[in-house]
Amino acid sequence: MKKFLKVVTLFLSATILFVGVINIWYKRIELICDKDYTAKFYEMPTSIQICNFGTSHGKWDYNYADLEEEYNCFNFGLGSQTLVYDLRLLQNYGDRLENGAVVLINLSYFSLFGKSQEQKNDFTSINRRYYKILPNEMISEYELKSDIYVNYLPALICDDLFSDLFMEPVNETERLWDRVTNEQDVKNNAYQRYLDHVAINVDEAGNRIYNQEAFEAIQGMIKYCDQNGLVPVLITPPYTAEYNNAIQENDELFFGDFYELINQLEGQYDIDYYDYSHDDRFQNDYTLFMDQDHMNRTGALQYTNVVFEEVIKNYLE
Repeated sequence: MKKFLKVVTLFLSATILFVGVINIWYKRIELICDKDYTAKFYEMPTSIQICNFGTSHGKWDYNYADLEEEYNCFNFGLGSQTLVYDLRLLQNYGDRLENGAVVLINLSYFSLFGKSQEQKNDFTSINRRYYKILPNEMISEYELKSDIYVNYLPALICDDLFSDLFMEPVNETERLWDRVTNEQDVKNNAYQRYLDHVAINVDEAGNRIYNQEAFEAIQGMIKYCDQNGLVPVLITPPYTAEYNNAIQENDELFFGDFYELINQLEGQYDIDYYDYSHDDRFQNDYTLFMDQDHMNRTGALQYTNVVFEEVIKNYLE
């Protein structure tokens, strides 16, 4: 019996050691590769003067490289991030924002429409990243088990552990952000992006699904800014002309519905809205985009500098 217990103890110890080593190895690669794009939160500055929130259009379309010598800037945007999580990030990290900081609330075409975040098919996988950067009470459908896996045993929930462990550790943002699309790719894929972003947000009867929790989250962000000495600004970034045309041609009521909701916010609160979605300085220049609706590093830098000169500077002054 003693021999059996000794063998079991040795086996368990070896297993724990092995799992521990694999997790340490994996967490190092995970931080370098930054597949969920949360690594930037560990390097967040204090006294932030300029920041933006948003979905992938917030993440990819703002590049503060030319401003960072003079201003503390931060990009809170993450792929598929909902306005609900925009609000929670603002509330959690609001103490990092300097009084008078400009807060760009990025509104993508799908931000105000569609199902609640918990009803979406990819909710579980996307929700995991917030276990790294938000307190438990701010995480939707929080589970202790998920918390343990994400923060302490991430290798055990990795989809392709072997490939990740032995892949060349390359930062995902650096790898993707320098892509440049072309006219043919944009034309070929614009309709599919319309299906992914707009057509998906209607019910079986063809009626548009308004996302009440998203609308309330924007209201919450505006109120938080007003109560804490911050300057909220609503903004929509540039898209390619083909993407805009695909939406207009297949859903002629969409833009009216989209801007109607924004007009409600402008009327209800003392807040400005800036729309660069159809801006001719950007929409026909494919060298500024990585695909149909996301800017690449060069495009994001050019757009951010324009926003600084035309929008941000006025509020900072």
